[in-house]
Amino acid sequence: MTRNFIFLMIPIACLTIAIPLMRMERNGIQHPAALARNIQYRFHLQNTTNQPISPATFFVYAPVKQTQTQRCTAVQTSHPYTLKVDGSGNQLMIFSFAEIPPYSTKVISIHACLEICNTPADSYPDSGASAASVDLSGACEKKKFRNLAEQLRSDTPRKTAENIYHWIGDTIQYSGYSREEKGACYAFTQKKGDCTEFADLFVELAHAAGVPARRVSGYLSPEGSGLAPSAYHDWAEFYEDGTWRIADAQQRNFDTHYRDYVAMRIGFSHSDIERPTHFRQFRIEGKGLTVKMD
Repeated sequence: MTRNFIFLMIPIACLTIAIPLMRMERNGIQHPAALARNIQYRFHLQNTTNQPISPATFFVYAPVKQTQTQRCTAVQTSHPYTLKVDGSGNQLMIFSFAEIPPYSTKVISIHACLEICNTPADSYPDSGASAASVDLSGACEKKKFRNLAEQLRSDTPRKTAENIYHWIGDTIQYSGYSREEKGACYAFTQKKGDCTEFADLFVELAHAAGVPARRVSGYLSPEGSGLAPSAYHDWAEFYEDGTWRIADAQQRNFDTHYRDYVAMRIGFSHSDIERPTHFRQFRIEGKGLTVKMD
């Protein structure tokens, strides 16, 4: 009863926070008009064995604290957690349980209040704008890769990014979701991949052409408050005129529809908050423990 009451109250709290913020200014960053958005996601942690699991740990991200279009103002969960935040604003929640009994399930519910704009901020800190790219292997045909990047380079970062975006969208075939991250080399040589390979190839070509770029992971969820597992998505962003802008070639979206994207993690390097538990969407520790998102 108490837990249900808490979660019913959260949407009201979110609206109360966002009503006066028709134009936000946070940390000196000018944001366009923002709308409040409530998001919910839930995980079932199940002990599939006839023995207690002790201890058990679950790692998952809250929405990124602040981006050029998104600000996370509050997070409410059904269980206590430890929070780690890195320099990019990634927020890692760590749920620890002393014991999960045999054949039992823990349900972790997360509800976050967001302010989301459909236009990037006028100015945004250059955090990670010059981040190192992933090394390309010999299988990538480096000379051809560099030659392509040079061909796509233009006189402005935006035009270069547009050229790369269109080349990827016209050349790379979407092969369906894959649990394995195959990387930019795979997409370049095989001319196929899922959203992760689309994003990584954009980042690598942009770096080779002199344009700062990064991968962002989260959810492509244009409607409703619930985040579905099937909506998990990777996309690329490039840095131009003081802000990060979307270049999602897999979804054919260039610098628009920002309110459809919920950023959960910026970057694909192993940041300090992830070591030694690097993962994409979530991670569990505890032999015999399984997790399902609904």
